[in-house]
Amino acid sequence: MSLTQHQKVLCLLRDHPHGITTNEILASDFGLASEYRSRISELRKQGYVISCDIKRGGASVWTLVSEPPKVGTDGQLAFA
Repeated sequence: MSLTQHQKVLCLLRDHPHGITTNEILASDFGLASEYRSRISELRKQGYVISCDIKRGGASVWTLVSEPPKVGTDGQLAFA
């Protein structure tokens, strides 16, 4: 099964809980190229909290802070 670009970005963020640099995203085997920024924006609109910190030297470090809450079929929040 092929992963969507959203799934690829989430995989990278989840695999790097302390953050991943833009260069690491671009160098990944996922082949996201410059699309990663659009996918991150779309994920944020879906409720994912993704931070971007600029480190010394100008490197951007992306971190998945939290995921959207899960909602059950009854409309109630589901706790894992």
